[in-house]
Amino acid sequence: MSFLLISIIIIIFCVGTIASTYFLYVLLKPYFQSATGRRRVLKWSIILFASSFAMAVVVLYLMRGPDYFEAGINQLHHSKYIKDHIGDFSSYTYDNNQFSKDPRSPTIFKVQINGDSTTQFLSCTMSKVNGNWKLIKIEADSTVKGSEP
Repeated sequence: MSFLLISIIIIIFCVGTIASTYFLYVLLKPYFQSATGRRRVLKWSIILFASSFAMAVVVLYLMRGPDYFEAGINQLHHSKYIKDHIGDFSSYTYDNNQFSKDPRSPTIFKVQINGDSTTQFLSCTMSKVNGNWKLIKIEADSTVKGSEP
């Protein structure tokens, strides 16, 4: 990105932060003038913080994949096959509907690995060995080469 574009983004962010802070101050100013108003603002601030924290915990829990999937992605990051064919991948995509509630050993999941200039669609086979999920097979379904910037 160019320096001008980055400067414009930073200026817009700063102006938005100052404007929203001033708007919030003007909105809450009448409540700060009395003791009951300050208590009310404090109570609702605590409720807002607690509900935001609870929502973040729920979202993190719901966004987790099964244990075998998390272990498989971690092992893909360190895989020699991936390093040779893609390099280090920056992101991955998967379908939530493919995960089974009660996985058997071995289990298979499909994932799309996005590298710098290559995208690979993989079928990964995981097996449970001594209580830990191990990536035992990586099969490339297809490869899409992108253009270099």
